[in-house]
Amino acid sequence: MRGTPFLFDGFIGGLNTIDSQFTIQDNESRDCLNVTATTRGAIRKRRGTVQFLSGTPPNVEFHSIAAVTIAGTRYLIGVAGNSVYSISVTGVFTNITGAAVVTAGVRWSIVQAPVSLAVAGQGPVYMSNGVDPPLQWTGSGNVAAWTGRNASGYYSTAPYVPNGAFMVFHQNRLWICGVTSAPSTVFYSDIVATGTSLGSADPSSFTATNTVGFDMSDGYPLTGIGDAGPYLLVTKEQKCWVITDPVTGANRQLAHNVGCVAHRTIQATPDGTFFLTADQGVFTTQGTAVQEASYKIRPTLQQITQAQRQNACAVYYRDHYYLSFPWNGSTTNNRMFDFDVQLKSWWLHDVTANEWEIFEPAGAPLLYIAVPGAGNGVAQAAVDNVFTDFGQPYPGANGLSAYWCSAWQRFYAYFLRHRNPMPMVKKRVRQVYFNGSGLIYPMVFKNFNAGGVQYAGVVNNADQAFPTMPIQFSPNNQIYGNPDTAQLYGGQTYKGIQMLWGGYTAVGDARIYAPGIAEEWSVGFGNNTADFFEVDAFAYASQTRKS
Repeated sequence: MRGTPFLFDGFIGGLNTIDSQFTIQDNESRDCLNVTATTRGAIRKRRGTVQFLSGTPPNVEFHSIAAVTIAGTRYLIGVAGNSVYSISVTGVFTNITGAAVVTAGVRWSIVQAPVSLAVAGQGPVYMSNGVDPPLQWTGSGNVAAWTGRNASGYYSTAPYVPNGAFMVFHQNRLWICGVTSAPSTVFYSDIVATGTSLGSADPSSFTATNTVGFDMSDGYPLTGIGDAGPYLLVTKEQKCWVITDPVTGANRQLAHNVGCVAHRTIQATPDGTFFLTADQGVFTTQGTAVQEASYKIRPTLQQITQAQRQNACAVYYRDHYYLSFPWNGSTTNNRMFDFDVQLKSWWLHDVTANEWEIFEPAGAPLLYIAVPGAGNGVAQAAVDNVFTDFGQPYPGANGLSAYWCSAWQRFYAYFLRHRNPMPMVKKRVRQVYFNGSGLIYPMVFKNFNAGGVQYAGVVNNADQAFPTMPIQFSPNNQIYGNPDTAQLYGGQTYKGIQMLWGGYTAVGDARIYAPGIAEEWSVGFGNNTADFFEVDAFAYASQTRKS
């Protein structure tokens, strides 16, 4: 091979849209969509989405979903249009609205808590949106009014429970805020002694003194509430606090000029509680301080549609924080950022979700979304071994359903044991090498030109005079040098699965020959089909050119 080899692998840095062309690291991407990194540093196409149903979903748009378990039976509770639905583990939708008033398009907070005591027999599912009368569901029949204790010393406005937009069950109490008549106040339910136990929450009992006020006169309402380690995080758009004592409501301020703009983005993870701010991106806290988590993608997040930002939503699932948001003028959530908690990197996808939920229809936690658009119902997201959304290639961008583009490379020369970049010198690239599996369209970018050129390549030991496009790393899963026509490894299967060299998916290599001359180089790859791909490494063979 002529030329100096420059190998690149370990692509764990994720998307970087804030640094300059020269300061993006080799393991980062200047542009990518619908891909993620593996823990060993390969780039692979994201997992896809499938419809969750046994029949046709209702012809309305779901904005709110929540997973509950009642007497051992699991349900998703969904709100769409003017109706409330229970969704079985097989995806059957049942309208349980009854006589309830449900305003179309309003997001609901849906929480599971103990069955009520002061007003017996309510729950364990409680629903509130700050607009319509609060609701509860016992697991049978229709939803009904959620009412509280009507007595002196208790919450005094009918139906005698706070009608707030945001709820959370924390430290054995139900916490509510977003009440129109008390926009800066958090209300919390009583603990009721039962037998020899230490007591349990009673969602029908709200003592009048169980309230905490936060900067009552600043003119701004509370915007969210959620867990932050052992504390309860409470936010306004530009402020945040933690409640440190669930009995007295004692609290302390975490930050001024940092708050949460969308309640549904507050998600607890091992790295702290993440939340979306109004204008500074995503922040995180362990309950003692706040810090920015999304610096590298700040410019992309700043393109959020400001009028719809409160409808952003998130979930934490399988070591990933998934954040859906309305981007670039969209009135619905049309982009999703994926923060890999293990790799500490951000990835951009075009999954659309009105709300996320983790549900266990068969005893294992799976990820579900309320799909934007009337009649689209609920879908399972991040499905293993699926690389389409609803059977179709991802929408994608730039002519590809999924792709990854490298940082710009100037290459370098060694002088006195120092690596010296050479941005001013022309380089002739003799070859670009890829190692991976699946199907890709390779791209080469030159001299900061936004439009890459797709190149045909030679796969494995094929004749270099006959390159192919796209590149199929291992056509028909044939392994070079394996005489076994069944393609078994050593004639054996592994755990009942046909075992190919390199893993379950055949690994191969490909080469692009003589892509030309330029000062700056970048490589990309992806596809516009339903096919899977994974790229483990790529390399240039480069020579300097004197003229």
